[in-house]
Amino acid sequence: MATVDSLAPAPAALLGVALSAVNPKNLALTVTAAASIAEAGMSGADTFIAVAVFAIVGSITVAGSVLLFLADAERAARPLQATKRFMTDNNAVIMTVILLLLGVKLLGNGLGGGLWD
Repeated sequence: MATVDSLAPAPAALLGVALSAVNPKNLALTVTAAASIAEAGMSGADTFIAVAVFAIVGSITVAGSVLLFLADAERAARPLQATKRFMTDNNAVIMTVILLLLGVKLLGNGLGGGLWD
C-alpha cells in the first residue's frame, strides 16, 4: 500500500482503472446495470441517458474525492485518510452487503418477474 501511496498521478490513474476493471463488485454492478438497461426496451437516446446516469452516479465518490483533494489538499488529507482506513478495514463487509443486495435483486427478478423494477 505504501508503494501505491507514493505513485505519481498518471500511474495512479492507470492502476485505478486497471483495478476497478477487474474488481468483482464493479463487474457485478456493471453487468446488473447493463442487463437492467437492456431489458428495459428503451430507445437509443434513453439507453444512452441511462448509461450516462449510471456512469456518473458510479463515479461520484471517486470524482468527489479527487475534486476535494484538488481544491484543498491540506484540509482534505484527514477525511480522505479516515475514509481510506474505514474502507480498508471494512472491505469484506462492504463487498458482502453489496453482493448480497445484488443477489437478492436478481433472485427477486428471476422469481417474481421483476420484483423491484
